[in-house]
Amino acid sequence: MSDLQTLQQQIAALQQQLADLKAQSKVKKARPEKVVKPYNNGHYYQMVNPSDEVKAQIAKILGDDEVNSKLSKSQLGRAIIKHYTEKSEVIFWTPNKETLMFGPVMSGIKNAKEFETFTNVEISALIDLGHGFDTEKTGRVKVDEIVNFAEFVELEKAQAEFKKLSEKAAQIKK
Repeated sequence: MSDLQTLQQQIAALQQQLADLKAQSKVKKARPEKVVKPYNNGHYYQMVNPSDEVKAQIAKILGDDEVNSKLSKSQLGRAIIKHYTEKSEVIFWTPNKETLMFGPVMSGIKNAKEFETFTNVEISALIDLGHGFDTEKTGRVKVDEIVNFAEFVELEKAQAEFKKLSEKAAQIKK
């Protein structure tokens, strides 16, 4: 065998070795599976038949003076609380794709107490009402309908007027 043939065989062997190495490097490494996040970010959800666990957690939320005060600052928050106490239907909103919170859309998920967040509610138990704070606010419109928000606002106005007139009447009687 001539030197040229030997060299050609060595070149062919090296080319084959390079091709094998390239093929091995092209084998994709196993990537971690993407975890499917159940909720749509920024959406309102309704739960018509809450479990005892959800009810207990909401009782804890409403029993905490600080959290209850935060929820009650807005009229929508008060309307959602009233709706829940009267009909046991829960209105949630999603600050992210893996967490639900009771009440209206608010800031403060980073400062929320642990019991304020719901992470184990099955998506099948919820009704997606739509986005709560995008341009169309379809979720907010549906929440307003569910909790009869316009009627609630009128009721609060009437209660405030009644209280004011009652106080005036009490002062005049003195």
